[in-house]
Amino acid sequence: KFGQECVDKKDWLLCVTCQSVIEELAFASFSAFYQRADEKTRSFLVGVMSDEKRHLEFALWQIGKWTLTDEDRAKVLDLQKNVLKIFLEALKPDRLNKLFTAEDQKYFKKVLRQTYAIHKQRFAELNLEVPELPKEYLASLIM
Repeated sequence: KFGQECVDKKDWLLCVTCQSVIEELAFASFSAFYQRADEKTRSFLVGVMSDEKRHLEFALWQIGKWTLTDEDRAKVLDLQKNVLKIFLEALKPDRLNKLFTAEDQKYFKKVLRQTYAIHKQRFAELNLEVPELPKEYLASLIM
């Protein structure tokens, strides 16, 4: 939804920002799945992960070469806040309990923590802010 809105607005900065968030999650998801996959699936995932990494690098490169204004920084932060709302809603415990075993949830939370930290670091290097996770949600990821 947000990706299409960025395209409709013809806002390249928001398009590549949205792409970076999606690619970061895709890369992390495939990397996490790789750890638990059989050899045949792993060999397939190597190519997929390489492709996702190139997409992510392109998005970050595009953002990095942009001359960011305060307005741009605010737009990027707002987009990420909207994306974060969707993830927080999808990751409520009652929803997770229906979809994943306790062990899978623990693993999934570990992947999310790592992905968030990496994304935050990458955006800091671009002089961009990433929204903070609500304290109650952050506590649930640590457990």
